[in-house]
Amino acid sequence: MSFTGGYEGKIGQSYSELGRNEGDPDGWGNVISPDGNWINIYTDPGAIETLFTNIAEKTVPDKDETFVGADLGGAEGTVANIVQNQLREAGYVQAHVIDCELLQKNLDKKNEKFSEVLGVQANITGQPFDGHFDEKGLPLNENTVDFAILRFVLPYLNEEGQKEALTEAFSALKIGGRLVILQDGALDKDRGDAFNQFFGKSSAAQGGLPLEQVLANRHFASGEELSEWANEIGFKVEEVKELTDEYQGFLSPEAYASRFNMTPEQVENLRQVYQAEKESGKLEFVLDQQSGIIRVKRPMIYLVLCKIAKEKGE
Repeated sequence: MSFTGGYEGKIGQSYSELGRNEGDPDGWGNVISPDGNWINIYTDPGAIETLFTNIAEKTVPDKDETFVGADLGGAEGTVANIVQNQLREAGYVQAHVIDCELLQKNLDKKNEKFSEVLGVQANITGQPFDGHFDEKGLPLNENTVDFAILRFVLPYLNEEGQKEALTEAFSALKIGGRLVILQDGALDKDRGDAFNQFFGKSSAAQGGLPLEQVLANRHFASGEELSEWANEIGFKVEEVKELTDEYQGFLSPEAYASRFNMTPEQVENLRQVYQAEKESGKLEFVLDQQSGIIRVKRPMIYLVLCKIAKEKGE
């Protein structure tokens, strides 16, 4: 878990500070939406409503009920705040979406920007964080959460940690509760392995870390892998798809430099990774002839998981 803390420590902008920068393919999180407009996939209310809030409403159709949601690894609470407001505007007066976040500095930002959102310090893998977090697991009782989000969080963990996070989410959800996962990655395992290697090399170049260390601590699971793990834990996979063409975006060294604190040497190292991967022909890259910027088409996958009751005897 120390890898996650160190990686996040290089962030220059928080999610709530990310703008759309229309037409800029190198703005962190900028994508072309299904209706052809430039949006930021991290902060756009329309995308958040489509991907998360609509599933939350499907989970609890009775608007008079108390609704409890949780954004697991929700940083400074941007998405939790948007989903909570959208639910309340839709008539869920008793809707509460909790920001479950590992780092206290992010919870401090939440308190400044989104005071109506409840925040709790939580380690979604159930393991202590460098001695700074004493309790194990999510500080949510079993079977108390209607809806949960794992948004661009799981790849910060290794495979074991991701399975633990899914297990913790399963425990917290009520029967019939849903977990939505959005993250970088490919649908099938073969392409997923290629993306995983590429992102590992990118992270190593960006952070100045050995590739072996990155691959041991980060993993971009494919949709197939996540579906297998979810079924083993007890989820029903209601939906799994790639969003790569639906929300079209790119990653580039310049995109990383727009959000993360990087030295010129790290940016150049990242450019060399992109050049080498482009020449390998394994992934879909685009070269901007005018600027000379190399971009890879950003792969994203989306899953909706439902906690179902186990049959007697299981």
